[in-house]
Amino acid sequence: MLSRTADNLFWIARYMERAETAARLLAVGARNSLIPSSQGHRSEWDSLLRAIGTSEAFAQKYGDPVQRNIESHLFFDRDNPSSVVSCITAARENARIVRTALTTQVWDAINTAFQELRQLEREPRSELDLSRLTEWTMRLTAMMRGAIEATQLRKDGYNFLNAGYYLERADSTARLLDVKYYVLLRRLSSSAPALITISGRHCCAPCPRTGHFTGPMAVM
Repeated sequence: MLSRTADNLFWIARYMERAETAARLLAVGARNSLIPSSQGHRSEWDSLLRAIGTSEAFAQKYGDPVQRNIESHLFFDRDNPSSVVSCITAARENARIVRTALTTQVWDAINTAFQELRQLEREPRSELDLSRLTEWTMRLTAMMRGAIEATQLRKDGYNFLNAGYYLERADSTARLLDVKYYVLLRRLSSSAPALITISGRHCCAPCPRTGHFTGPMAVM
C-alpha cells in the first residue's frame, strides 16, 4: 500500500472519531448545564473547550463561553478544525482521494453524511435543536464504523482505519483526564479541611504548595 493511501485512510478514521467526540461532548455539556448546584446551574462549557483543545481560538472569536456560541463553534465553525463540519468535510475529501481503497458501503456512508451536513448548514440555526445535531452525528459516524466492520477487507487499509480510530480515541481520553484531574483536584483540596476533622481517624493532608495529598496525618 502506498504511504499516501495509508495516510488518507488513517485520517478518515481520525476525523470521523473526532466528529463523534465533539458531538458527545456537546450532548454532555448540555445535560450538565441543566443540573442545579449551589451557585445555580452547573456550567461545564469552559472545561469542554479545554478538553477539545480549542479554548483559546474560541475566546478570540466568540468571547464568553455561552452555550449558543459553543454549539456554533463545535458544530458549524469551519475556522475550527475540530468542529463536526470541518471533520466530516475533511474525512469525505480524504475518502474521495482513496475511493478505490474503500468499499461501496463505506463510501456511501461518508458521502451521505457529507450531503446531509450540507443540507443542515442551509437550515436556519434557530430551527436546529442541539439534540438533533448530536444524535445525527452519532448515528452517521456509527453507520460509517459499521460499514467498515461489515464490508472492509481485513488487510492493510482496514488496519490503518483502526489505527486512526484508536489513536484519536486515546488522545480524546487523555485530554478529558487532563482537564478533569485538575477540576477534581481543586474540589478535593477545598474539601480536605472538613475531611480532616473526622474524630479518631487518620487521613492524608494536602500539601499547601501543590495541593497533592502527601501522607497520613493524625486527627486531633
